[in-house]
Amino acid sequence: MRKKNILFLTNWYPTRENQSFGIFVKRHAECLDQNYKVTVYHLLFENGALPLKITAQVSDINENTYVIRFSGILYKFLYYMPRFVSLVVQKKIRAFQPEIKFDIIVSNVLFNAGIVGYFLSKKMKLKQVHIEHWSGIEKFIRRNFLRKKGMKALNNSSEIIVVSNQLKETLNFLEVSTNSSVVPNVISSYFKYKQVARKNEQIIFLAVANWRYPKRLDLIIESLNMLKLKNITIEFKLILIGSGPSLTKDIENQIKFETERIETVDNLNLPEFYNKADFLLHFSDFETFSIVPLEALACGCPVIASRVGVLPEYINDSNGKIVENDTLEIVASLEKSIQIKYSRMNISDQITNKFSNDYISKLFKEIIDEI
Repeated sequence: MRKKNILFLTNWYPTRENQSFGIFVKRHAECLDQNYKVTVYHLLFENGALPLKITAQVSDINENTYVIRFSGILYKFLYYMPRFVSLVVQKKIRAFQPEIKFDIIVSNVLFNAGIVGYFLSKKMKLKQVHIEHWSGIEKFIRRNFLRKKGMKALNNSSEIIVVSNQLKETLNFLEVSTNSSVVPNVISSYFKYKQVARKNEQIIFLAVANWRYPKRLDLIIESLNMLKLKNITIEFKLILIGSGPSLTKDIENQIKFETERIETVDNLNLPEFYNKADFLLHFSDFETFSIVPLEALACGCPVIASRVGVLPEYINDSNGKIVENDTLEIVASLEKSIQIKYSRMNISDQITNKFSNDYISKLFKEIIDEI
């Protein structure tokens, strides 16, 4: 029996310049590829010196992937022209793969690949399954001038897959008519518990993020500053991984405790940091899935995190604390958590099988085979 050919359409995907961007979308593509033949078309919009340039090539870092690059001073103009972009995609498919007959389109993130996929599905007479990862979808549907096209894309999909119950509730609130199913993101198998020697005299806090809103780096610094002031005998340091507009000189100058700054870490090397850390700190105003805290839990690292996204579903007193975004509450939780002897192996066991490639592949197959 011939495997279904899936045209996997996305704006979010790793590039050579940023190999962690959209890594969770790539993992979904890999899960689908276990049961189907997946070809990825990565729509990459970026600034450039020329007014506008459209190029297409085979990806030099991702398998079965074609990159259509819209670059130039006017790149944002094209970002808001999903119908035109769909024509470009159709033309490039004919050039790259004239012999392939696609059976289904799987689009990722409504703006703009989901809307592009909607126009493409009409032109190619294919069914579309839409996967939504984006916490900003409600704001988009409420305010963006493309909101009507966005709703058409959602309501004309054969199925919508969301990565969290929170996103499912958002779609219900927006009165999207298409059925939605929850398929979480993948936690790669290399995120696992490994016993390491610890320095009992110093607590290691870890924070990993692309430091921009809605991530709350300010809460991490304020809370650790207060913890240091209240408990002068507690020795700790923060390993701060990542970069971004929130990490300003002014913010750095507010730090009153030992800090190790690391701008980038390859995803394959992150388990080493999770296994060495005593706690991951993750504070945010909103999230959809929050993959970093779940990766940490898979490695057995306790997590102190905001009450957002899927985190309250997985974090409890046995593996960390869920807190409101309040400095006093965070400090109190840190003081209590420091006194607890967590079973890191048990923490890892709680998470590991719930987000494996095989399990996510099985969930996708159950949905796709019914379409």
